Amino acid sequence: MSRSESIKNWVEIVVLISATIFGLYKFVFEVYIKPWYEPPYMIMTSAIRKMAEEDGLIAVEADINIRNASKCRVFVVASWFNAVGCQIESRDLNDAEYKKMVEASIKSNKLGRHNRSMVPSRLEVIDVGELWQSYCWFEPGEMASKKITIYLSEKYDLIRLNANMVFAKEKEKLTAKWKTDEHGLVTADIYSDTQLLGEPQTEEVETKHGLVYTNSISSLAL
Repeated sequence: MSRSESIKNWVEIVVLISATIFGLYKFVFEVYIKPWYEPPYMIMTSAIRKMAEEDGLIAVEADINIRNASKCRVFVVASWFNAVGCQIESRDLNDAEYKKMVEASIKSNKLGRHNRSMVPSRLEVIDVGELWQSYCWFEPGEMASKKITIYLSEKYDLIRLNANMVFAKEKEKLTAKWKTDEHGLVTADIYSDTQLLGEPQTEEVETKHGLVYTNSISSLAL
């Protein structure tokens, strides 16, 4: 074998080894390293349907679905639902009255929904509960669903379901403590060890501590 052929063979070997190392690094980066630095992402959806009505009670079924749309394992820190019953009263506002109501909302810099023909006259919490157990986890692409039967009085005209979840890539040191407001609505405070981080819906808690909050709201007219 001539000197030039020997050099050529060694160059081919070096190129082959380099390509193999690069391919292995790319595989490890795409499968293990890159997903770790990407934020967790869970998709939550919900729907409600009426099942039956008897003896002054209405039975509805809530279907809540969750999917891990990220490339990393995701741990549940807390997940819960609040179901609220609503009584509705009709109203008939003229143009001046309706404009006045909307303008008052604009001045407060909190523009909300303003229906001309109806107004919620009474809101009451009718059911609350935990969805998925804290510290369970979802692998990338994994899906799960919960079906909940809720009973409410026929005095309500509408039911609204709010399903919530707080999740993170790491479960270490994170705990949730349930709390309720004066109406019975449930939420959670998140702790790291004994330090209170705050309510999960706040941007500060999400960005500083790697927590992500998601929810799904669905309503059904009865």
